[in-house]
Amino acid sequence: MILSNLYQRNAKKIPIQFLKKFLDEQDFILNEIKTINSINELSNCKIISGYDGSYFRIKIIKDFRIGIQVTDNTVFFMCVAHRKDIYHTFPE
Repeated sequence: MILSNLYQRNAKKIPIQFLKKFLDEQDFILNEIKTINSINELSNCKIISGYDGSYFRIKIIKDFRIGIQVTDNTVFFMCVAHRKDIYHTFPE
């Protein structure tokens, strides 16, 4: 698992009222990824259509999404943003 610079910058912009829940969800997802055999087993995860099948989004707190890219056995956390904004920056 690799957290990109964009992901880390965007995570700092999460509104304060959602921050604790976001951090809890992030920890849960990171632990869940360590235990699954396939990305399809990840809860609230959907493939982003129109791409090569390596891009996914994970629904988290309220209206926020995490954008991930899966290559081989590596999961790249690319960005986190509000649902109306995530598709403007992810996938690039």
